[in-house]
Amino acid sequence: MATIATVQAYPSFAFSALPWLKFDHDQYFFSEFRAKANAFAKAAYLDLICIAMKQRPAFSVPNDDGALIKWLGISLQKWLKIKDLVLAQFVFNAEENRYYSQMLMDAYQPNTATTQETVHVQPLAKTSTHRVRKHRALRQQNNLTAEIAHETLIETLHETECNVLCNAATVSVGGTKGGELELKEELKQEVVVVDAHEIQKHTSTPFVMNFNFQPHPSAIAALISRLNVEPHKNTPENLNNFIAYYQVKHFKNTQAQWEFQYVKWLQREKGTTTQIVKPTAPLVVVGKPLWELLAEGKAVRESAPPKSAKSLLASQTALAEIRKRLGVKVA
Repeated sequence: MATIATVQAYPSFAFSALPWLKFDHDQYFFSEFRAKANAFAKAAYLDLICIAMKQRPAFSVPNDDGALIKWLGISLQKWLKIKDLVLAQFVFNAEENRYYSQMLMDAYQPNTATTQETVHVQPLAKTSTHRVRKHRALRQQNNLTAEIAHETLIETLHETECNVLCNAATVSVGGTKGGELELKEELKQEVVVVDAHEIQKHTSTPFVMNFNFQPHPSAIAALISRLNVEPHKNTPENLNNFIAYYQVKHFKNTQAQWEFQYVKWLQREKGTTTQIVKPTAPLVVVGKPLWELLAEGKAVRESAPPKSAKSLLASQTALAEIRKRLGVKVA
């Protein structure tokens, strides 16, 4: 059985970084604790086991009820009811004021692999699932072989053009190797000047996509021809979209692989047609200003003849008849 002194010799970071833990399910399943504990106690114990794996020192939890109830997500009242039963599965270290999991200490003690008996596992019979997995693995291997062959072709194109440019950049001054020429003869020789930006250094080292990425023109032309991609899709706008998309993905590829992915991007790019919208003339309504309309209305009212006493009486009589029918009383 492992002791606390043995566990303290382990580097804690070696266990806290693990995404899994060793769990002796036989010991837990047939333990007296599982027979006596309720659901809350079992859940709290399993959570403390997981928490102990991330602690430093490893396999331990602090003797702090406030921290434990926050990690377990239960109230202090519920924790005090199950505390003694749960912590009985741990070993208390008074010097550090921490509880150590005995199960984890036993599981991670040194040389446990050498003391365990070797278990021979019989291979499972081949089923449809195994056949499907084998078929997928074979298909992935074939795809990888095709990509390697394609990458080799792209590298060959890069090396060919680089050799041509490098040979053009070499200045021949005549004569044999090691021969001496006069200054006048050297000045008469023709010098070939090549732009340094045209000589692109090809590298097979994988790198993350960045805004300085420049695809090789000859390689792109060869891939476009081989994959039957429309050449007019190779535009600066599509290249910028490709770079912006993959820059946040943090994938690492070689120059040839990025160029292949760029041409595949162009192959998937749908051709967009620009719809020309003809400008329409604004709707113009010819009308008079408001002040002129108001002035005309006032002039019409003033030009109307005044009403006579007879017409006023007739209108008042009609209004009284309407009020009578509607049941409206005059205040």
